[in-house]
Amino acid sequence: MRKKLTYRIFFLLSIIIIIFSFLFFQEKINHLISQKQIAKPFIKLNKDKLIRIIFEDENKKIEVYKKNNHWYLKKDNFEFKADEERINKTIDALINIKKEEVISQNKNKHQSFGIDKKKITFYAGKNKLEIYIGNSINFSNNYVRIDNENTVFLAENLNDVFSNNDWRDLRVGLINKQEEVNSLEINYFNKGKSLKLLKEKGDWKINEKNTKKERVDFFINDLITLKADDIITQENFTLLNPEITINVKENNQLKKTSIFSIDTNYYLLKIEGNKLIYKIKKIYISSLEKDEDDFIQ
Repeated sequence: MRKKLTYRIFFLLSIIIIIFSFLFFQEKINHLISQKQIAKPFIKLNKDKLIRIIFEDENKKIEVYKKNNHWYLKKDNFEFKADEERINKTIDALINIKKEEVISQNKNKHQSFGIDKKKITFYAGKNKLEIYIGNSINFSNNYVRIDNENTVFLAENLNDVFSNNDWRDLRVGLINKQEEVNSLEINYFNKGKSLKLLKEKGDWKINEKNTKKERVDFFINDLITLKADDIITQENFTLLNPEITINVKENNQLKKTSIFSIDTNYYLLKIEGNKLIYKIKKIYISSLEKDEDDFIQ
C-alpha cells in the first residue's frame, strides 16, 4: 500500500515538473521571438508593396513613386526614371534595421541627436511608416527614431541615404543589352578619325580586322555604364557641330548619339529622338577615345 502511494506521489510530482518546465521554456521561446521582432522592427515589411517614398532633408523634399513596377520622380515638371539600384539599397538597409543599442528615450534630447532634420516616409498600400535619421557617429552608424516613438537607437548602413539629393537615374542608356549589339561606329571629328566595330557570326571585327573580344566587351561596358552629372530638359535647345558621334546598332535598331563641347570641363550628349540632354564630364568621354590598335593588340 505504502509502495503504491509513493509511486502515485512520484508520478504527480513528475507531471508537475513537466508542466512547469513546459511553461518555463514556452515563456523563454516567446521572449526570444519577441526580442527578434524588436531587433528587426521592419523585417515583415514587403518591399514589393511599397508605392511611394518621400525623402525630407530640412527644406528639401523629394518624392519617388512606383509605376509599372519601376521607380520614377518628377523634377521641373518632367518625369524622370529614378535610380532604382540606390532606392532598393536604401529599402534593404531600412528593412534590416536592428533596434538593439538604445541610446535614449528622452524626447527632449532628439534635437541633440539630429533626429529632427532628416526623415524618410514609406507608403505601402494604406500603411505609412516614418523613419527619422539623425547624426552619424562613424562611417556606418546613425541615430534613428521610428514613427512617434521617443526611443533613439543606433542603426547601420544609412550614411549614404542623404549624401546626394539627386535620386534620378543619371545613366545615359546608350546600350541596353550588350549581347544584342550588332555594330558600333564612332567618329571623332575633333581628331579627324573614326572607328567601326562590326559583329560577324559572334566575332567582333574593326575595319575588317579581327579583334580581341574582351577589349570590345570592356569598351561596350564603358558605354553601358556612362553616367551624367546632370540632365537638361530645356526645349528648343540648339546644339551645332558635334565633336563626337556614336552610332550603335542594337538588335538591328540604330541609335544615333551626338556629343558637343560646351566648356573646358563638360560635354553635352544628345541621343536622337530623346528629349533629354546629358551633361557629362569631359574626362569620362575622353576615356572612350580609342584607336584601332586598342582592340587588336
